[in-house]
Amino acid sequence: MERPESILNDSYFGFMKELSPFLYMEKQSNKWPGTITYGLPAKLYIFNCNEKARGIITKSTNGWSSWLHPDLPEDLSFFRKDKSVFLSCVTHEPLCRVYLNGKDNIQDFWDIAEWSQSAEDVFPGGKFF
Repeated sequence: MERPESILNDSYFGFMKELSPFLYMEKQSNKWPGTITYGLPAKLYIFNCNEKARGIITKSTNGWSSWLHPDLPEDLSFFRKDKSVFLSCVTHEPLCRVYLNGKDNIQDFWDIAEWSQSAEDVFPGGKFF
């Protein structure tokens, strides 16, 4: 997401250029996962993700809370193929939400995130509520 009033730097534009082959669409909106804004609409960028895009994203920062202007786009989100939200971040808060559905396996998410603790340690027996 890019706010109209933001002053962005070279690392932002370099990141966007590197990720541009994966751009699916861009649109103006006051609403995106985790946020509704009442000011000017922001520019949302929607990218197709694959291993190459993942590599660009992961090398650009050391964590989701680093996705802040002026260096990077804000409020990174990921969607499933069915267009439902899987993960949304409101990075200036900092807030990150994972939306699990009945088909998701918490261990798969844990493996993708590469966290140091195992899912079993945090959610014994797979129970996370």
